[in-house]
Amino acid sequence: MSLVIKLNGVIFNNPNLPTLTGASLVAGGLVDVERDAIAHYLLGGGTFSYQDMTASANNLVPVNNDPVINASSIETTFADSLNTGITFGAGSAATLVCVYKNNGVSAMPLGSMESSSGDLTKGIALFSSADGSIAYVNGQTDNAISQIQLTGIPQGHVFLAASIGGDQQNLYSPQAAGGDFTSQSAVGANAEAPRSLYVGAGHYSGTFSAEVCEVIVFDKVLTQAELEQVYSRSKYRMAKRGINI
Repeated sequence: MSLVIKLNGVIFNNPNLPTLTGASLVAGGLVDVERDAIAHYLLGGGTFSYQDMTASANNLVPVNNDPVINASSIETTFADSLNTGITFGAGSAATLVCVYKNNGVSAMPLGSMESSSGDLTKGIALFSSADGSIAYVNGQTDNAISQIQLTGIPQGHVFLAASIGGDQQNLYSPQAAGGDFTSQSAVGANAEAPRSLYVGAGHYSGTFSAEVCEVIVFDKVLTQAELEQVYSRSKYRMAKRGINI
């Protein structure tokens, strides 16, 4: 569908202009939620995809080696993760968004949580398990672990977002057959992590890997409606790359 504009008897017909949908409109006009991101990476095609597309310039840096780079994704391992350089302190708000491929095995596409004794409860992470569930895990400063999860995740590409802050934790994935959104109250919702956020499980375990296509990071809480807007835009970007989410 093309957009037709008529001004003073002159018609401009440009089929390349986007068609606005309900997901891209709110009361008061257009809202580009991603404008507030502190980091955004479209991964794959080459090391140029490590470049942060926001003004924050939080470019990705290999922890050890470059991961395997596919046309529209990277394949991270414990040794081949990427460092965002972003840290979140106790009480900070954060939203972590990623598109990754669920291959039916345990995966950690994004996180700062470490599995060694004493540090397990300091950090945040997004996990995918072989049983078709995904989880956001928050190691809180009171030395307790808080976890929320969604179930019924099919194999294939998945959009996953966790938003935390103000003693609240939200998890959203439109692919979750058991319900696409869950929320819970958690005192001291965000973790205290002395480590930078990694794309991949470089902080956590050598048994976790992940094929990651897109990562977006915010230093604020996003509502369910805002997460749905981010998904709508990500779905469009992924479709342009031949990926269906």
